[in-house]
Amino acid sequence: MIKKIFLYTFLFFGLTQIYGQKKSAFLQAADEAFAYKNYYGALKFYNEALEFDEKDADVLYKSAESARLFNSYKIAAEKYSYLIDTLQIVNDSSTLYYAGEMYQRLGQYDKATEYYDLYLTQYNKDGDYLTTKAKKDKE
Repeated sequence: MIKKIFLYTFLFFGLTQIYGQKKSAFLQAADEAFAYKNYYGALKFYNEALEFDEKDADVLYKSAESARLFNSYKIAAEKYSYLIDTLQIVNDSSTLYYAGEMYQRLGQYDKATEYYDLYLTQYNKDGDYLTTKAKKDKE
């Protein structure tokens, strides 16, 4: 009986270690791809890492950024929206702005205006580049 308990405990912790190593390997590959401006590769690796935990806000944000920089507006918009609306996490001020920009590029102007308004409500600073751009893009 004790051997079975020991075996199950060992298997549980062993599988947990394998699980963590795989996620970290995907994250390392994604970060390297992003550093080399291989945004498509970074997006693929971040998405693989999200398979382990789809609510990991840091990985989700990096995935959205990779999609945006790869000009995959629909994917980026979905990821930013999930961060903002579902998880209610805004990593930094640019998250709201870029969500608006992605929807604007998709031609969904009402949704874009919604995110620009959120950005301007929370981060409206005179002389700030994104504030000026958000006001202009909203028009």
